[in-house]
Amino acid sequence: PFFGPLIGAVPALLVALLNSPLTALKVLIVVVAVQQVEAQLLTPFVIGRSTGLHPLLVIFALLVAGKFLGFVGLLIALPGTIALRIVYNHLREALSR
Repeated sequence: PFFGPLIGAVPALLVALLNSPLTALKVLIVVVAVQQVEAQLLTPFVIGRSTGLHPLLVIFALLVAGKFLGFVGLLIALPGTIALRIVYNHLREALSR
């Protein structure tokens, strides 16, 4: 997930450079745009659907955990958020009886 886009972009840029620097620039712009759309919109939506979390909650959890705990926070953000949601749902259910 971290190096895949780079590994995929390098050959495309090298082939585009064989044509012209302008073509390589266009390829770079397209690659960066596609990666940003995928990282900022598509991934939170897919993760949200697979975990049952709202996509904005996925983004928020990653931002907060990344800010306070760095890389480790990014690794534990979603499992921690899912665990908190489960605890909250059990407490809410227990208190409503």
